[in-house]
Amino acid sequence: MKTIQAIVTSWSLFWLAISVASPAVGEELTIAERWTGTYSGIKTASERVIRDTGTWAKLWIQLHSIQSPVPPVPKVDFDNQIVLAVFLGEQRTGGYSIRITKLKSTDTHIEVHVERTAPPPQNDVTTALTQPYDIAVIAKPDKPVKFVSEAR
Repeated sequence: MKTIQAIVTSWSLFWLAISVASPAVGEELTIAERWTGTYSGIKTASERVIRDTGTWAKLWIQLHSIQSPVPPVPKVDFDNQIVLAVFLGEQRTGGYSIRITKLKSTDTHIEVHVERTAPPPQNDVTTALTQPYDIAVIAKPDKPVKFVSEAR
């Protein structure tokens, strides 16, 4: 009898863990923490998924390499979370931005919707090099992550 109870309890905990780790299809995920900006040390456009402390520390240091001193690396619980980072690359003026707008669970993956914005042609903009970025911490999914572009 105790063996059956142990098995039932184990299965119950297993299914509870799966239901917590697997957002429902169509469900939007929430961002736990976010950093966004216009100036950084990352000059090439990219989309990244960071799953470990070492990679996160390197990215943070590179991101803030144009600052002195570099701010401390924020703590992320990589057992339960991942970091999503999008970079627009170096732009010749201000007025550009990049933003993670939506995180959605599908049958096969997590969709990360990314909006890229350029300034309208006749707008006044800062005449300085910019490197827009958006970084978000989310709960660690059990599905692959795919980025989806949304130009604006």
